[in-house]
Amino acid sequence: MSMWDEMKGLSKSGDGKPRLHHSAFNTLKRCGEQFRRRYVEGEKRPPGFALVLGTGVHTAVEADLKAKRDEGALLPDAAIADVAASGFRKAWLQGVQLTPDEQARGLSAMEAEGVDSTVALATVHHVKAAPAIVPKLLEHWWTVKLDGAPVDLSGVYDVVEQDGTVRDTKTASKAPSQDEAETNEQLTVYAYAAQVQTGKIPPKVVLDVLVKTATPKYERREATRDAAALAMFEARMERYLAVIEAGAFTPADPNDWQCSERFCGYWSSCPFAARPTTSGPGGTTTPAKRARGGAR
Repeated sequence: MSMWDEMKGLSKSGDGKPRLHHSAFNTLKRCGEQFRRRYVEGEKRPPGFALVLGTGVHTAVEADLKAKRDEGALLPDAAIADVAASGFRKAWLQGVQLTPDEQARGLSAMEAEGVDSTVALATVHHVKAAPAIVPKLLEHWWTVKLDGAPVDLSGVYDVVEQDGTVRDTKTASKAPSQDEAETNEQLTVYAYAAQVQTGKIPPKVVLDVLVKTATPKYERREATRDAAALAMFEARMERYLAVIEAGAFTPADPNDWQCSERFCGYWSSCPFAARPTTSGPGGTTTPAKRARGGAR
């Protein structure tokens, strides 16, 4: 039995072939143990607060652009607020994993903050980004058949415009760097999928970033992809697949920012995460630090 046959967290294509969402590559790069638990063991965890907020924003953005595509005009401002709030509440009721600090603030307070933030960010997109977008496909699932590979590749376009431009909507706590769109592998995957499906590389790839500052703002970053960039992604994907087939799921460094309760739903039960055990005049001590100290 191959590793792919053991993976409980994969969907399947119509022909029964396993199908791996491209976001799994980000998980693999971030932490092999997180990947193993999510995709091999099929152990799903509730999303964190930021992901629930993002779901609400995406719900409103999709509804707004769908109205523009199908009816010729964006939704009224009041409708955007209603759709955003409803989208957040629906995602919230499906389950959310809060950090201890968020739990201490109370569920009602966190829910109210989430509704307010979702409405504010969706409104910024409605006013600043949506008027310039000419949508064709919205929240569109795609699958790329990988000949000779044990798995197919899948994903979802947030927005594909009439001219083929692919856009990805994100919420963030700070503005992206100027070169973010140039190096973003997710945008490269979208361009790769579009090229396979249409025979053409998108004219542009765009990040529409909604920044969660005191006064929310919109930042747009755009770039292009060429044949060399897509070939590089293919080479990287071959390595990702080889690592998965080998079962070489290396845990993240416990000192990395993502190896924390805030950013990983598996952290509290992960045997590779360094958790504080004591504190005192000498500072916090973790199991890893004790081991290093004992070796001296």
